[in-house]
Amino acid sequence: MRAPPLPSLVLAACGVCCASALWLAGRFVVLSPGIARGLLIATATCAVVLLLTALRRGTARGSRVATAVVGLAVLTAAALFPIALLRGSAADLQRFDGPRAAQYTATDADAAPTRLRVAQLNVHHDYPRHALLAERVDELAAVLGEIRPDVVVLNEAWHVAGSRSLAQELAGRLGLHAVYARANGSRRWLGFEEGTAILSRFPVAEAERVVVEPDPSLFERRIALFAELEVPVHGRLGVVGTHLHHADREIAARQARSLLSRLDPDRGSRSGDAPTVLVAGDFNLEAGDPVFRGYHDAGYLDSMAEGVDRLMVGEKAGWRTVWADSRGLPLHSTGALPFQGTATVVAATAPLRDPDALPGSISDHPLLLAEIEPLEPRSDWPGRWTSSPPTDLGFDVDALEGAIEAIGELAGVECVLVVRHGRLAVERYFRGADPRRLRNVKSVSKSVLSAIVGIAIEQGHLALDDRLAELLPPALFGGDELKQAITVGDLLTMRSGLESTSFGNYGSWTSSRDWVADALARPLLEPPGTRMRYSTGDTHLLSAVLTAATGTSTLSFAEEHLFRPLGIDRVVWQRGTQGIYVGGNNLSMTARDIARFGQLYLDRGRWGERQIVPWQWVDASTRPVAETRWGGGGGYGYLWWIRPEEERGAYTANGFGGQYIYVAPAHELVVVIGSSETSKGREWRWELFDQIVGGIVASVEWGSAGSAPGLSAPANRGVSSP
Repeated sequence: MRAPPLPSLVLAACGVCCASALWLAGRFVVLSPGIARGLLIATATCAVVLLLTALRRGTARGSRVATAVVGLAVLTAAALFPIALLRGSAADLQRFDGPRAAQYTATDADAAPTRLRVAQLNVHHDYPRHALLAERVDELAAVLGEIRPDVVVLNEAWHVAGSRSLAQELAGRLGLHAVYARANGSRRWLGFEEGTAILSRFPVAEAERVVVEPDPSLFERRIALFAELEVPVHGRLGVVGTHLHHADREIAARQARSLLSRLDPDRGSRSGDAPTVLVAGDFNLEAGDPVFRGYHDAGYLDSMAEGVDRLMVGEKAGWRTVWADSRGLPLHSTGALPFQGTATVVAATAPLRDPDALPGSISDHPLLLAEIEPLEPRSDWPGRWTSSPPTDLGFDVDALEGAIEAIGELAGVECVLVVRHGRLAVERYFRGADPRRLRNVKSVSKSVLSAIVGIAIEQGHLALDDRLAELLPPALFGGDELKQAITVGDLLTMRSGLESTSFGNYGSWTSSRDWVADALARPLLEPPGTRMRYSTGDTHLLSAVLTAATGTSTLSFAEEHLFRPLGIDRVVWQRGTQGIYVGGNNLSMTARDIARFGQLYLDRGRWGERQIVPWQWVDASTRPVAETRWGGGGGYGYLWWIRPEEERGAYTANGFGGQYIYVAPAHELVVVIGSSETSKGREWRWELFDQIVGGIVASVEWGSAGSAPGLSAPANRGVSSP
């Protein structure tokens, strides 16, 4: 038999070498997906060419048979490799318990947390290059050791052949329980794999790995890890971690819908029955993607307002977000970090997202951090306020008193109320103010109107995209198509585009015969929905629209659906021309009832056993929707002012002359300020918020961690709101 021709020998040698490298290289080196994909293609190509060569005539039969045998062997090796790579095994789901991991009994009340601190991070296994894995483990362990989370969800958690997995390493160093599920790669065949890990201070009772469909390619398998944690007193709580497709938005959206179909607010995994309190991961979908509406409707509330990383809390499972932060936490802190709910993140030498700071850089994704707690209905509401000593509510009394006295010394301040954990800690009146007096809250009325509109939307009377032209007389628009395009959503964010009726225009507007017609007759300065321009005229139009849509006055609707359910029975609201109540001004109620409204929003629309305002509306209203230089620079929601990021989700209702409701979810705190109805200067407002944020809020103590470290007056004052 003649030897095969030289080209066939070369092809056979190449095919055998590629097949051998494909099957054996992972035992000695880490085979990246790109190299593995290249070897697979090269192996298959060599096999096909060898088989075609064997079919050619003119070659000795023995040579053709030998070539065919080698070609079939190489082709078989190429075909079997993906099967081996994807084949499941017991190692696809692994549990680890750190040597110092605490063991709790289900009834161990001393270990029962009142809140859970949860974290989510895509550690991006190849960031910025694979060789730095060891350094990044050290950095990540240091960060997690400082922030002390109860639950951590990690995406792209790596496991390199011959070493411990990232999950196992962190569990060992931090004394945590951990479960890890493989998504892509193979330690046996590639020397490397990555997946999703859940680490917990509490034992993992059940765990399940689920492949999320569609499964687009060999190296892009996506999974969800379902875990049930044994949390003392609270029982088993479900946590789900996932990482969806990164290169195709449509595939990621289909995977998100597939995951949602497997979720049940009452079940943590298909094999268990624990309520799902947390769904976290890198969804590779922006926060506003339509797919998340389904999650919201199912009761999974997203704690993050931007980015592709999600941290969703199960409202229907009876939990809520207290505060959340997505700015990226420091690797090396210059001081104490925000343990147990304090309000700031201190400076760092190398932030998580800094790609140039090596080895002090963990990932190009931010670390999401939040605290969640069970929803506990207020059994004593509606009814009278329950007062408690500030010490019982976690305040540093000296610091609190100092702040209250400083506020009372500001010109015109007449009352300060501080509520924490639903109990009245401080109620102080100055300058002879009467607690029974109905106080004109001025533009705080706008935030109350927001709640009323949210209720009307839930009842089907209105929608955010409803156009004013569909609800008000056509003659009011003068045939202007742009004015006809103004929507309810534009009014809620003061982006009608109309010239403002506030400030210097307020007098001429209120002296007109028809406030609705005058507001709409003003020139359109920019297209609707583009720029926030503060205007009480916008909220008056909103009151007119609400009246037209519900068939009753704004006050009557509010009394039936908001005030009476809250236990508020004494209100006065000014009527404008044509009988329309002034949507954005001149509502009067007692200081205690103002605090009730603030507490309602702190509890995300729930009062006792009743959901008065939809929680989805409360959350949407108190997140920045429109940009503005007013109000501290945090943005504007649906008629609420958003405070700067440093204040961790705080927001305010602001009224002329120094009327304020300050809501701080991170501290479960409501502050009410009532003042005389006279103009106050910018410096007055700055001093007031210096005392609210740097005084009252900072006086909150957090267990053994002491008072809130680093919390001081807002660094970004912005421009004071009207």
